[in-house]
Amino acid sequence: MSNVRPGDSIARIQRCIPVPLWLASLVILVLFAAVALFLWWPASAKIAEAERTTGGIVVSAEQRRAAGIVVAPLRASPLPRVYRAPGEVKADNYTAGIVSSRVTATVVSRSAKLGDRVVKGQALVTLYSHDVATAQSEFLLARRNLARMLHLKDMIARQLVDEAVVKEQEARSRLESFGLPASDIAAMASGGLTGTRLGQFALAAPDSGSIIDDNFRVGDVVDAGKTLFQIANLTGVWIEAAVSPAVLPQITDDEALVTAGELSRKAKVLQKRDTVDEATRTVGVRLKAENADGMLRPGQFVEVELYGGREPVLNLPTSAVLREPGGRWVVYVRRPDATFAAHPVRVLYAAGDRTAIAGIAPGTPVVMAGAFFVQSEGGKAAFAEEE
Repeated sequence: MSNVRPGDSIARIQRCIPVPLWLASLVILVLFAAVALFLWWPASAKIAEAERTTGGIVVSAEQRRAAGIVVAPLRASPLPRVYRAPGEVKADNYTAGIVSSRVTATVVSRSAKLGDRVVKGQALVTLYSHDVATAQSEFLLARRNLARMLHLKDMIARQLVDEAVVKEQEARSRLESFGLPASDIAAMASGGLTGTRLGQFALAAPDSGSIIDDNFRVGDVVDAGKTLFQIANLTGVWIEAAVSPAVLPQITDDEALVTAGELSRKAKVLQKRDTVDEATRTVGVRLKAENADGMLRPGQFVEVELYGGREPVLNLPTSAVLREPGGRWVVYVRRPDATFAAHPVRVLYAAGDRTAIAGIAPGTPVVMAGAFFVQSEGGKAAFAEEE
């Protein structure tokens, strides 16, 4: 008879049962997480540990002067809400104009081209028109007849003199209606066709500016009303921004900012359209920007910053708000012992070169300039402590 007891059998059976697979996996996962945490400990945690153990980031007075570190109490001040929208540069139509023939004519020659800067009254193109030739002949004949009538006015009826005056004025008005400059008509009246080719006339710039379009060739026959040149004064340009209809009522500030690559320029809101564009479902906002240097060109795409109400909010220079390697936004505060420490904040929005923040008490002494240097010093201290 066996001496094995029931309890011994149960213990032997338990020893034969292997460790559950899930338990082994859990142990491996915990070990892996511990190793990863040790190897990839965030730099922000290292900096925080250095601050805790050393009492903060130490920056000497000499370093502060060299780095231009400025500390000031954090205060609330009005900072507008910012709304960004795409925009396109366009010529200011209020200062732009076109040059076109008022009669069907042939292009004889041109004196200006695309991109040229022209002044008011400058001849741009010479045209020939049979109708103008006829009008010039009639004007010269009317002038000659009027001169004869005036010479004989004491021997003829007053009515004949008046009719001659009317005929001359009608012929002159017809030349003016064709767009001939008053100086050309005056020269023709005094000298006849001397130095002038019958039927040829020049079109001049209606105002000073830059030629932004010239879609024609020498020899072309152009119809009356066809645009030959477009001239715009580009010292000031329009920017057409497209914003959401929901955002439009919140844009209450007339000031704006236009950005094109590295270029930033202030602008002013001129008008807000009342209709929604059927293609983009946006509302147009027209701005005007100074452009004396010509850096903004019609057709160029830009980014526009439009502003809402200016409400008091904690804000400071954007350069004073930094992101740590761990991803959080921080500002650097000065402690009572004159050391510095990173303080996490929540970024609300940016406007120009300032950023609105939350998560810190008003009046806290914060680094307003030189924050990057302080952060660098904190990083050095953290890594030195690790070694």
